[in-house]
Amino acid sequence: MTRAIVLAGPTGVGKSRIAVEVAERLNGEIISADSRQVYRHLRIGTARPSRGEMSRVPHHLTGFLDPREAYSAGRFARDASEIVEAVDRRGRLPVICGGTGFYIKALLEGLFDEGFAIEERENVERTRRSLEAELERAGPSELHKRLRDLDPESAARIHPHDSQRIIRALEVFEVSGIPLSRHQKGAPPQIPVIEAYKICISLPRPILYEVIDRRVEEMFEKGLVEEVAELLGKGYGRETPAFESLGYTDVVRYLSGEIGREAAIDRMRARTRQYAKRQLTWFGHEGGYHWITAGEESVGRIVAGWGEYIRQKGERE
Repeated sequence: MTRAIVLAGPTGVGKSRIAVEVAERLNGEIISADSRQVYRHLRIGTARPSRGEMSRVPHHLTGFLDPREAYSAGRFARDASEIVEAVDRRGRLPVICGGTGFYIKALLEGLFDEGFAIEERENVERTRRSLEAELERAGPSELHKRLRDLDPESAARIHPHDSQRIIRALEVFEVSGIPLSRHQKGAPPQIPVIEAYKICISLPRPILYEVIDRRVEEMFEKGLVEEVAELLGKGYGRETPAFESLGYTDVVRYLSGEIGREAAIDRMRARTRQYAKRQLTWFGHEGGYHWITAGEESVGRIVAGWGEYIRQKGERE
């Protein structure tokens, strides 16, 4: 079984920088688990790793997708699993880094295959992308309320913050008209194919919110408005999937004269803080994560933890 490190956590804690240092020390390659950093032309607003950072170690699944193209947890799981296996075959360590929790969960645990016919697959993907976009806008609680109405049995088993399983149950019902609870009766358990040492990097919430506020200001100073204007100039409209990324819709509204610059900054700050709060809640409810506070010693602690993890696995085997 392939082994990997997962470096997760809320936006703004410095995951990308830490991942580069960890990968350098452990002969690793970084696989991004960020649903927004997949897009070409979206560098500033998605806080994509700098060119300097990307030159230090190989990075995968960043800046490769056209902004008009939607991306889903299922597609990520397929793409990332192939890369993880290739990195492992090269004798290097897969370092999975990002804050999109349901992408990480889909990769490590797999997505339940409901047995849809081939001609239904496109509808499944479209439905999943729509639900994932709604999740980022409204959070898991609203989706869980809908699931309680459509499939009470599944809703009773699924935690209100388990976004990946909520989305799975809703997509099954919307595509097939049959509750997931009926589909799953007699289904075999899933077998994980990646064995991961999972780290959640965090900061005390007041400090995290201060970091987020400063980072949003810096994004505007570095040219976020110009980045969005360039996208609009290339013909990417408001309905473009990439514009669902935090802040981009606010900048579009500013450029169209609907709101002022300061209002756009304030909205982006508030929405980013809300997103970070949802991320902290997600990873808090997920099992198996080792929590580390971002700081000068965080890289050393992660490297030491990985060594102990491998040692214990060797003793058990």
